[in-house]
Amino acid sequence: MKSDLHRLAAWFFAGVFVVWLAAMAFVLTTAQQPTEGRVAVVFSPTVTDAQAMSAITRAGSRPIGQGWLRWVWAVDLDEGSAERLEDAGAMLVIREFAVVAALGCAGAAYQPAGPLRITGQRKTE
Repeated sequence: MKSDLHRLAAWFFAGVFVVWLAAMAFVLTTAQQPTEGRVAVVFSPTVTDAQAMSAITRAGSRPIGQGWLRWVWAVDLDEGSAERLEDAGAMLVIREFAVVAALGCAGAAYQPAGPLRITGQRKTE
């Protein structure tokens, strides 16, 4: 009896996961790519921080900070830089709200690390 309930729970979880995955794939592939403003840029997990920073600056965008996952960056896009980011190796360029929506409760934990200090100097206000 107990193993039957475990099996049922596992199948239910698998079904929910498949439906969620299909819905997110549909949303992310049909969504219009942002052209400017604050976005989340997703690189391959094998890309180093230096390579990601280089790709962001070469594309003419301004890095805001790194996300909770080290391969997700918050970036301020200029007009046309989304295509240049993808050409430079970004896997996905999406509005930050879409990251929170796609991850659900886990998306609430996604917050950029804050302003990136490239010069190492403290920001004074």
